[in-house]
Amino acid sequence: TLTIIDPADGRKFLHATVIGLAVIWVVGLLLRLRQPLDSGWDLLNLVGQWWTATVIPSLWWPGVLVVFFGLAAWVRRQWPHTAVWKPQGADHIQGGRAGIAMALVGMTLGLYILAQPSRVLDVVWGGHAAPVAYQALTYTDSFLQGPALYLYALVLLNIPFFATLAIQGRWTATLRSTETALSLCTCAAMVWAVVDGPIFMTANSDAVTKFILVLIIGYTLLHLGIQMHRSVKPAPSQQLS
Repeated sequence: TLTIIDPADGRKFLHATVIGLAVIWVVGLLLRLRQPLDSGWDLLNLVGQWWTATVIPSLWWPGVLVVFFGLAAWVRRQWPHTAVWKPQGADHIQGGRAGIAMALVGMTLGLYILAQPSRVLDVVWGGHAAPVAYQALTYTDSFLQGPALYLYALVLLNIPFFATLAIQGRWTATLRSTETALSLCTCAAMVWAVVDGPIFMTANSDAVTKFILVLIIGYTLLHLGIQMHRSVKPAPSQQLS
């Protein structure tokens, strides 16, 4: 039988596919929101353009992943010693210090954009984007005077936190507790932002942003729940058995 993707890579392939498509779709939708929306027909037209110009062409991403994972599987079959499992401790850092360094660069860039999202328009269109596009990426005064400062500060704290983790070289009980507390506080601030009022000036960009925040909240809480479950010793299932 011809096996392109090893069964062991199935979960990684699924996660990479879902995350990649989500990023492509959200970015494509945000770019489409620069169009003026004066009626429900305009909204349907925007969704149609987003579907044909972003969603359908985005299938290139799963194709790239199939090639990547297929090559990885072929390398493991040709040189089996490269796939030998090596045990890793609970304090192991996924991706190592190089991964953290890349994450810190991404965080810094993200914080720069979050401070004033309309900067993206200046980079892409050289300051010549439609006025409605700038309005769509402009924060409301109520958001800036409410949860914005707290949310930005909590996200900013991730930089010294992960810098400390990189210097430490491994997870410690203190770092794990700090990560949990920081994640819960950030989720609370995001919930505040979602329920407090409009975040952006236009209804469409505000709805998309709040939807993304809800997804982030759900994923973060699920991740923390899985971590807490795995940290129980003995595991609840073993204790019952």
